[in-house]
Amino acid sequence: MNDELKQKILAEITKSGFSHEINIIQRLRDEELTVFPNLGYVDSEDKPHEIDAFAIIKDYDEEKNFDDVSLNLIVECKSSSDKPWVFFDDPEDALSLLGLVDRLEYVSSFATKDGYTPLAGCMNSALGGHHYNDKALPVARTHFEAFGKDAGKEIYQGVTSLWYALDYFKRLFEKSALNHVTEKQRINFIHPVIVFKGVLVTAYRNDEDDFEIEEVPHVMIKTIDCITDKELDFRVTNEIIIDVVRSDYLEEYIKICRNDFKLCIEHTEQLIRAGWLINNSNGVTPSI
Repeated sequence: MNDELKQKILAEITKSGFSHEINIIQRLRDEELTVFPNLGYVDSEDKPHEIDAFAIIKDYDEEKNFDDVSLNLIVECKSSSDKPWVFFDDPEDALSLLGLVDRLEYVSSFATKDGYTPLAGCMNSALGGHHYNDKALPVARTHFEAFGKDAGKEIYQGVTSLWYALDYFKRLFEKSALNHVTEKQRINFIHPVIVFKGVLVTAYRNDEDDFEIEEVPHVMIKTIDCITDKELDFRVTNEIIIDVVRSDYLEEYIKICRNDFKLCIEHTEQLIRAGWLINNSNGVTPSI
């Protein structure tokens, strides 16, 4: 290979965003997560898609041998050198004043009692401390890409990619649970996340005409997936929370997720003790 061709290939790799994606995959592995990169799959209409990474946090307490819970990250990588991502802070949304952890995505194969769900009592249990309830984190619905004529195309593509991937993994987990009803049951909690290399900004209106803006490392955006479920009711329980995390904040975000994972375990144990979730060790057939 001559040097000119080599430099052209390297330039194309740099422009493609693969360097960012591969860097994130390696950093997730450095954090001792189990990582599956570049997973291809088909949606419910047999259209092909790919997600940049699927990562599993599953470092359970060996003394308790409690491995009924996992926390899974569905990761989409995005980068922009010239278009800051701007999210409009929405702190007064009446639907999220108490927090957002009741929107946490999960698939469970535990049997349940009296109509309870694996998120039952989540605002008053250990899950009350989940980062979805952190009042210090900005929460947004509206967004755009500054200096870009498409006004949010890349953000929307990242969001929809996560919608498709979330739908796929939920179907996969549900199928797995139905095919193994006699095995030990599991709850798979899920965080969809965009890891963004670039300038991440929140904006909020301070009077009729003026905005205040601030550079931040982490934003939660509230979305409603009207693509994989075309008959979706738009109301509160159907919101999907997506973390947008600046690339240099990834290791701190993993620390947050590890704490969330401990809270997920503690919450699940609380529901089992209350009899709202039932272990399959007693022979009960699970319901999803």
